[in-house]
Amino acid sequence: MSLLIPLLAEGATRHAFELARVQSPTDWLLPVAVFAALALYVVGMYRRDTVELRPAWTAVLIALRTIAILGIAVIYLQPQWSNERETTQPSRVVMLVDTSLSMATDDHDATPSEPNRAQQLASMFEDAKLLDRLRQKHDIAVYRFDLETKPITLLDQRKLADTHAPDAIEKTHEPFDWRKALEPRGPETRLGQALREVINNERAAPLSAVVVWTDGQQNAGPDAASVLPLVREVGVPIYAVGIGSTATPQNVRISDFVVPARAYPGDQITVTGYVQAVGMAGRTVTVELLSRQGSGSTDAAARLEATEQLTLAADAEPVPVKFQIAPGDRGRRTLVLRVRAPVEDRNVDDNQREAAYEVVDRETQVLLLAGGPTREYQFLRNVLRRDKNTQVDVLLQTGSEGISQD
Repeated sequence: MSLLIPLLAEGATRHAFELARVQSPTDWLLPVAVFAALALYVVGMYRRDTVELRPAWTAVLIALRTIAILGIAVIYLQPQWSNERETTQPSRVVMLVDTSLSMATDDHDATPSEPNRAQQLASMFEDAKLLDRLRQKHDIAVYRFDLETKPITLLDQRKLADTHAPDAIEKTHEPFDWRKALEPRGPETRLGQALREVINNERAAPLSAVVVWTDGQQNAGPDAASVLPLVREVGVPIYAVGIGSTATPQNVRISDFVVPARAYPGDQITVTGYVQAVGMAGRTVTVELLSRQGSGSTDAAARLEATEQLTLAADAEPVPVKFQIAPGDRGRRTLVLRVRAPVEDRNVDDNQREAAYEVVDRETQVLLLAGGPTREYQFLRNVLRRDKNTQVDVLLQTGSEGISQD
């Protein structure tokens, strides 16, 4: 318990005298009660034992014994000097921004020339009025989330001028390329996962709130409701800000494209794409497979390999489409899977996906080590030998010197 006796006031630092065993007013009850009981006992005992002495000697003996007991009480209370320094750490607000491909959707009925969802959000951040008002009292940590959750920037409250004048706020705003930072690029929206990661990362700081900017189209990972126990434990409020239209936009997209990493001349390779649609069930679209040499060429150099007519399924249900093609000449090649979407498609940025593979004609060399000719060794050796593109050498470690090794 501090008795608040300041010796030196320098900034937010002070020296104070305190009793270590007294942390609350109730902690005084036991030592005071014990001291009072001992004092009464000493007075009664010395008055009885010093009846033959003068009253002055009786008072001296009682005082000496009382002082000794008081010294023991002081030692028990553990008096000490302490140094206290007050520090102020700004609270933190987390801006969690959705950067999945759905944020590239244009919600206007006209041609997609208007700003899309991500661009509208970036414009609001560029305006900086909301961010700088929050920075008067809080640090702002900005995160992006889609397939992964990544920090973008930290807007430090201490870097703002210590004034509430709008002109001063505007002058202290730091330029930042919000359009590039919030560019939609993730194929999935993992909202529940993002909330859990952000809260765990920031819970050590005084976390005031988490503001989620999203179009609400979660399509992967744990549900946001699964994070509620953690939110209640930390005691941080979550504010959701919806971006885009309340009506579900019609959209067709390539959700995945699976291509083998390696192929051999003369063989046929199978590639598989998955097409998802929203609001277009039963519609028929054309899926095209194109190829080009290398990985840095443009679409103008791509060659059409095959096309397929595909009937779209219910909302968000993936429909597979497979192609078998000859791998082509030796070297690195790129395959492009493209869907010819109807004019109602509101997001043309997710209608195409690319994947690279390499055409090789060299054999794979394998050194097979085994302790002895076990069944497992014989099975694996035979499997590898059946592959015409694999050359197998065997070393049996238990073989005596001079035996024939494969």
